Amino acid sequence: MTTLAKPDGNAGRWVREDAKAGTFKVSREAFTSQEVLDLEKERIFDRSWLYLGHASELKSANDYLTRSVGGRELIFNRNRKGEYQAFFNVCPHRGAQVVREPKGNAISFKCFYHGWAFNNNGKFATKSSPKTYPESFDCDGSVDLLRVPRLDSYRDFFFISYDESIVPLPGYLAGVKEILNFIGDQSPNGMEIVGGTQEYSIRANWKLLCENSYDGYHAAETHETYFEYLIDELGGVDAVNFKALNEHNGILDLGNGHAATQVKAPWGRPIARAIPTWGEKGKADEQRILAELTERVGPERALKIAD
Repeated sequence: MTTLAKPDGNAGRWVREDAKAGTFKVSREAFTSQEVLDLEKERIFDRSWLYLGHASELKSANDYLTRSVGGRELIFNRNRKGEYQAFFNVCPHRGAQVVREPKGNAISFKCFYHGWAFNNNGKFATKSSPKTYPESFDCDGSVDLLRVPRLDSYRDFFFISYDESIVPLPGYLAGVKEILNFIGDQSPNGMEIVGGTQEYSIRANWKLLCENSYDGYHAAETHETYFEYLIDELGGVDAVNFKALNEHNGILDLGNGHAATQVKAPWGRPIARAIPTWGEKGKADEQRILAELTERVGPERALKIAD
């Protein structure tokens, strides 16, 4: 039997697993407990590569956006040379939040509390009389914005880590790279993040949202009306070969604890799979897209991307 205990040794409070009996039980407290979340920040989020943003969200030099990642407020920006950077959004003086806007374009940032300013490379840049500070002030960069320990990218997806000694990003991602390749190869023009954001407010920690996203078991019941609409659009139940679709569905083990669901669903995809509802023009458009995709990445990859 395997148990996950509190630090004080209260075995089995949160997780009870008995491999011989084939049981794995998780306490509901694990999804709401601040104590659990604090431990997860320390043991998971502080030791992992975490997604920060996509290159297309910062189109020009000096663009910036602010993000909360793993419980910490960050600035994701580009400097005058167009280089991508990540800083903690915390003034080194008294800990106030420096940038309060969600996004913008700026060559410098200024803390509202005492007026300390920084250029967009994070360097202290307050314009004050030299007599205001001792001679040794700012000689070691200690009053600059603090950079996030690690920043790296794969296919324009940027990740940060709070662990300076973490393994390089490519090795950490393992099979996730192939999933990101499928996404990045969808269009010959590359990928661009458009629109706004989806925000959730739930009385739970991060696991409940993840569980719901991975849980396909609830879909037919909870979203019954939606699926009825989709099937009607396809011509009814008799028009859909569910058995053939299910042969392609499953869970992908991507290594290093990463996973993804693989589903071949009956509805259309703008990437390159038309449905009768879209008419002849839609069908022709999708055939053109699929032909370009097949020529660019090959028939096997094109089929996975489109379907």
